[in-house]
Amino acid sequence: NTKFTDFDVQTSATTIVDYSGNHFVRSPKKSAVLGFDYDLPLNAAGKIVVGADFKYQSKQYYFTTNQDNPRLAQNGYTLANARVSYKTADEALIYTVYANNLGDRKYLNHALPGTQGSQGDVSIWGEPRTFGVSVAANWK
Repeated sequence: NTKFTDFDVQTSATTIVDYSGNHFVRSPKKSAVLGFDYDLPLNAAGKIVVGADFKYQSKQYYFTTNQDNPRLAQNGYTLANARVSYKTADEALIYTVYANNLGDRKYLNHALPGTQGSQGDVSIWGEPRTFGVSVAANWK
């Protein structure tokens, strides 16, 4: 629960605005991550690993001043990811198929207010639902 205790901004030669009580940027009150991997041995052939993870975070703000602007904040959300991997017996190679953001949750990754005279605020969106494959090699 991070907040500024003393935060004054001079907006013109004669105006000072008090933003005390505003939240720190990217500091949700609550966040949690839960993940698991389950190994399925294949005897001498290696193993299959099935895994998933879930991430929750409560509302966060992306700018220190305009915190009443809903376009510069993100309400709480949860993301879910899943994967299945095959690991060779010596774990030298790992082949993975994955899906991220399974619920296709639309969320802000960051936002900035527009400058005076600009067309508006800048929104940087998080990744949509994504599927992929990867191969990793380990040298020992």
